[in-house]
Amino acid sequence: MSILNPYRMITVLLLAFAAISIACGGTEVVTEKVVQTVVVEKEVVKEVEKIKEVEVEKVVIQEKEVPVDKIVTKEVVTKYTPEEGEEKASGQAATGEVAYTRQVLDKSKHPTSYGESPDLAAKVKSGDLPPVEDRLPKNPMVLDSSDLDGVGKYGGTWKRAFTGPADEQNIERISKNHMIFWNSQMTELRPHIAEDFESNADATKFTFKLREGMKWSDGEPFTTADVMFWYEHILLDDNVLPAKPGYSKTANGEMGVWKAVDDYTYTVEFSEPYGVYLELVSGLSVAGHLTQFPVCGGGFSPKHYMSQFHAAFVGEEEANKLAKDAGYDNWGTHFCAKNNPVKNVDSPVTTAWMPIKGFNEEESVWERNPYYWAVDAEGNQLPYLDKIVLSLAEDVEVLGLRVVAGEFDIQGRHVKPDKLPLLRENEEKGGYRVQFTSAAGSSAITVYPNQDYGAHGEGDKEIGDLLREADFRRALSIGFDREQIREAIFLGMGRSASACAIPDEPYAPGPEYDQMWSTLDVAKANELLDGLGLKEGSDGFRTKPSGDPLVLDVIAVTGAFTDSVGAAELIKKDWADNIGINLKITPTERSLRETRLKNNEAMLSIWGGGGASEPLFLFPNHDLAFNWESGMGPASGQWFQDSSVFGPPLSASIAKQQELWRQGAALPRSERIDIGKEIRKIACEEVHAITTITETPAWIFVIKNYVRNFPTGVPFTTVGQTPGSFYTEAFWFDQ
Repeated sequence: MSILNPYRMITVLLLAFAAISIACGGTEVVTEKVVQTVVVEKEVVKEVEKIKEVEVEKVVIQEKEVPVDKIVTKEVVTKYTPEEGEEKASGQAATGEVAYTRQVLDKSKHPTSYGESPDLAAKVKSGDLPPVEDRLPKNPMVLDSSDLDGVGKYGGTWKRAFTGPADEQNIERISKNHMIFWNSQMTELRPHIAEDFESNADATKFTFKLREGMKWSDGEPFTTADVMFWYEHILLDDNVLPAKPGYSKTANGEMGVWKAVDDYTYTVEFSEPYGVYLELVSGLSVAGHLTQFPVCGGGFSPKHYMSQFHAAFVGEEEANKLAKDAGYDNWGTHFCAKNNPVKNVDSPVTTAWMPIKGFNEEESVWERNPYYWAVDAEGNQLPYLDKIVLSLAEDVEVLGLRVVAGEFDIQGRHVKPDKLPLLRENEEKGGYRVQFTSAAGSSAITVYPNQDYGAHGEGDKEIGDLLREADFRRALSIGFDREQIREAIFLGMGRSASACAIPDEPYAPGPEYDQMWSTLDVAKANELLDGLGLKEGSDGFRTKPSGDPLVLDVIAVTGAFTDSVGAAELIKKDWADNIGINLKITPTERSLRETRLKNNEAMLSIWGGGGASEPLFLFPNHDLAFNWESGMGPASGQWFQDSSVFGPPLSASIAKQQELWRQGAALPRSERIDIGKEIRKIACEEVHAITTITETPAWIFVIKNYVRNFPTGVPFTTVGQTPGSFYTEAFWFDQ
């Protein structure tokens, strides 16, 4: 049974709209003027006790009891309909309303002839490339930008900045290398690399249909052989991927089984329901060969290229020799390095632009992929832009000044709020406009007390025991003034709130949680610390229960996003003046942050997140102890993914969240809302994350005036990899 209709309707809950359908064992009952009905198999129907009958045109909801043995339903054949791709009239961009590039889902409206860029046409003429019809799949993805500026012009180089080798997400976000994906509003799942996809009724078996005739960037066929190569020789090979990615197994740790049906169809089957699986496949957790979380975890890999580095194909001796010659300890590590196109430009890709120069150089260059599998509404092969050139700017302050000067065509990543006055002042001179995107509920600067600190032999256990005390975390949270961060770091934008900020559907637990433990209360904070036996020493700072000096250390990432170090300085002063807590600030490069979290060495850390509903089940790294990146419990998070490392959490509240997440991940969205609210309640009552300011611009985009088809009114999303969620292959320059 196809999944998409219930998911499409249910995901609207993300925006707090009233749902007009109900998922009942994977089926829905719909009354329409014209409808072909089929009888659903008896064993599926017996799971349904109540249905909601919906008259679509009138949106009248009537609930009634139905004898389960006699239910006749409309089977959900596909999760999307042609009408969904045309739900808004064209020409919205000029009004400032919601407008974005959409997929044309009605294949009867797909173009039947194709065009291509002049540079590729010249290569066809010279015999260096096959004709465009032979390079495209039988059914390419079709994008319609008529809401915006419409069919574009070929040509142009997208100039932007990156901050070094650790900034791989800079190009990964643009490339959106997903098997299936979201629309720009993050409300509906869409085909992408896969032409179609479906689920059985109980969400245990998922079927994906690839685009027949699709090719890698080197012209080799993209088939289920590339999916099965990844499954059999990457996922199942402990030499390559010893820690299995979370999405490959259910919340209870049961591994899925991948099977090829034919060259263009494969299935993924689990032993128990996995209601969140398709949403995971559409997001950052399973972002494809170019974007891999973890490395080698992308879900497919070019078998024809990667086989030459794998011991199963060349022998272990030869594979290890290749690894040692390249400076790696073993063939598995070498293999994964070769499987990363951001670093290894020789690897073929399926993205709109292919790597020419990687992120290990001062300039990274990406050129048009001649075999890209998407076209515009008139059949012109995408992308429009010839190339992307990223220039190195290790210092974010310098990067910001270069943005102000108008050096870049589209830049949102690493543009800090403190540059906004200069950007506004120089808009006309720089020939650009400034556009905000926001992520509901999320806090751009969040302090994460590590409740695993000192629990596994690393770090000061006495401080770790304090960090595991909810009253200690509560005191820290109400011991500083968030308003000064709002003024100094965010220039007065946003508002202070807890990790349960409202409005933020569907998982915000309620308005009473909005300010919980997030309002300055010096008297209460000191009362809590006194109750923990933390006395003041002669220097005015509190001591540990043992009497030894109490010094907290926070790692604050430099050279990325907002001013974490500046925010830490403000918190440090308030903690010293208000509650006698001595804070040491350790400015840290992003890759070193990763190392310290993985080793459970971070006492406290600053990062974004901790409060947005959207990622709770799709990318929960900052909402519970889910993996190494979960600052509130990086060891517990790694144990959650692989029970052979570290150990179960000492924190009861972290353990409770993990168990709730397991329960929710098995369910469709409509049935996991209450569980999601409970997870968020725990986070706010127990102060797992010390959030600061919400409702600030997630990214401040600076866009040259000649850029076309840039959307308006769409959200920033980590799961959908903004700006990839904007369908960047449809951007063009009107020069």
